[in-house]
This record gives sequence, C-alpha cells and structure tokens, in this order.
Amino acid sequence: ASAGERIPVDIKGLANFFPGGRNEGFWQDLSHKKDSVIEVPFTRWDIDAYFDSDPDAPGKTYARHGGFIDGAELFDANCFSLSSAEAGAMDPQQRMLLEVAHTAFISAGREKAELMGENVGVFVGQCQYDWFVLTSAGSSFSTYTGTGISASITANRASYIFGFKGPSLTCDTACSSSLVAADAGLSSIHRRTAEMALIAGTNLILGTAPYVSFSKARMLGEDGRCKTFDATANGYCRGEGVGGVVITPSSDETVAPFAMLRATALNQRSEERRVG
Repeated sequence: ASAGERIPVDIKGLANFFPGGRNEGFWQDLSHKKDSVIEVPFTRWDIDAYFDSDPDAPGKTYARHGGFIDGAELFDANCFSLSSAEAGAMDPQQRMLLEVAHTAFISAGREKAELMGENVGVFVGQCQYDWFVLTSAGSSFSTYTGTGISASITANRASYIFGFKGPSLTCDTACSSSLVAADAGLSSIHRRTAEMALIAGTNLILGTAPYVSFSKARMLGEDGRCKTFDATANGYCRGEGVGGVVITPSSDETVAPFAMLRATALNQRSEERRVG
C-alpha cells in the first residue's frame, strides 16, 4: 500500500477507566441499569463549601453532581520505573493514561518490553487543565513540576516510558479532542508514519473552577442528569473518563479485532469573505 492509502485498520486492544468502581464498577452499574452519577466526593473537594442554589452567587456552583472515577489518585509508580517524587508531581491524567496504555497493549497481545523502539504513535485528546491550576496556585515546585503539569507531556510521557519512536501529540479541541486525536492517529497509519498507534482521551475533574464558570453560563443541570434532545433538558452533567484503543493495519491474524476503524473526518466551516 502506498503512503496515504486508506487501508483497513483494526482496533486490536482497548482499556478504560470510567465512573464507578475502579475496575468493574462501570460495567456493574450498566448491568444493574444504574447510572454512575454521584455527588462530588470529598476526595475532590467539599461541595458544601462551593454550593449555592443561586447561580449568580460569586465563586459558587449550583451543581452538586458528576460522574467520578473511584480511586483516581491510586498509581503504581514502580510499574513504570518512576520515583514517588516524580509520580506525585504528575497530573493524574498522565498517570492514568500510562495504566490505560499498558492494559490496552496487553489486551492487543503486546507486552511492554517487546514494544521498545517500535514505530508506535500516541495520540491523546485532553482539554482539562485542573492540575495545572491547582499546582500553579501553590508554592511547592520541583524538578518534575514542569513536565507534570504540561498537557503535551501526557502523550509524550507514554511514548517515552514505552520507548515508542512514532509521532506523539496531545490534542485540545475542547469537546472534540478525542475525536481529533483519533483522526490524527488513523491518518498516521494511512501515511505510514506509524505502524501502530494508541488513540486515547482523558478527562478528570480535579478543581472547582470549571464548575463555577459553567454554572455562571447556566451550562450545568441542577439535578445532575443529561436529557439530550428532551424538552426538559436543563444543562448537562460533567463526567470523567480515561480510555484508549490500540490500532494497527488489518492483517490475516487468527485473533479477531474488537472492531474496525474505517474512516474519520474533520471539518471547520467558515463564511468566505471577499474584499473589494
């Protein structure tokens, strides 16, 4: 196949952390027909200190709910040859992405050791910078602060830890970040700049600022429920998630892929303006 040809691509591995219990909690909630929306847990912040039913109250939010990943603070630094000091300075989104990447590649039948030096690309969608805000507000800076708060390092750290030699980038296009990352990953496979790719997305709710800002814009639902396309819709409920898939060009291997990624597309419409 020539560079740029739209060759079939398989999803060979996948992994995720979603709201609910750290491992099987999300699946258990689905099985029991239960959603995973809860009040903001105290492990994030004291919601009573920031709650006010008046949407115009300064520094307050009228929303009390969200979909939160249980145990987002947990991390096995030794598994990735990281010191406790460096791991402690890292955005939890970086830490959870490493775990998701590790599990996704194992799911694809590829061990960490055999991936070292391979032409594997990493494409991550990330648009939340709560850790940057929280860290910048303090005074405890270290050698690892710069890389720990940088969104670009979310993808780059995975490439470095696993020894990948392919493209590595973090996309921030707000709500479409993961979709744009998927488009970049698939394009990389088609252009042969990567022989395999990890496509991932991260979103963790670590600070209060977005809740307060979105409340002022009346974007959040007071009851913590999304009612898409419904006449009773009154805003949306924020949620967390870290997920990733491993894609490769389709092959004749006997192991069936989870799915096929046939195509992606992006657009940005604008009004053409002519002068003169």
